[in-house]
Amino acid sequence: MSGYVALKPVTLSGTKYNAGELIPAEAIIPSRVRSLKRTSFISELSEIENNGSVAASDETCADFEAEVVILPISNENGADGLPAAPAEICEAVRILQMDAKSAAAEVETVDNLTTLAIIHACDSRSTVKKAVAAVAEAVAQALVESGEAEPGEEAEEEESGEVTETETEEAETGGDA
Repeated sequence: MSGYVALKPVTLSGTKYNAGELIPAEAIIPSRVRSLKRTSFISELSEIENNGSVAASDETCADFEAEVVILPISNENGADGLPAAPAEICEAVRILQMDAKSAAAEVETVDNLTTLAIIHACDSRSTVKKAVAAVAEAVAQALVESGEAEPGEEAEEEESGEVTETETEEAETGGDA
């Protein structure tokens, strides 16, 4: 099967495509394919079939066979792309749908930094952001104490889109720090 799938809304040759829609190969000028892929507007169907990074709309988290999905989440350093397992994404979405008080309480039960990073990136409610920051700090400290992470790994976490102390301070002060 040849062609592409839209990852974001995009207009090609005068035709509008929404996220998830199939795009015939002939609809894209060959010299633009690389740029559209690099900016995450499209993905080749063969890539999706091989790694399962786009799920059909009727699949549930339990049915989703992809090992990792690269989310288009940027951090303050400009790094783009947060690798996440489907279960981590589903957990984040479940919490994001809750009211602020319930979400903040539920965040306290999360022990996965990727799930916390997704929630932090997608939720603008200060109550939830504060809870995520506190839990992320505790989880990171627990990982360091258990030997699963080293104290100097903060730079790697920032590049991968994880919640950082600077982001937490900006969220708490409204970016006036």
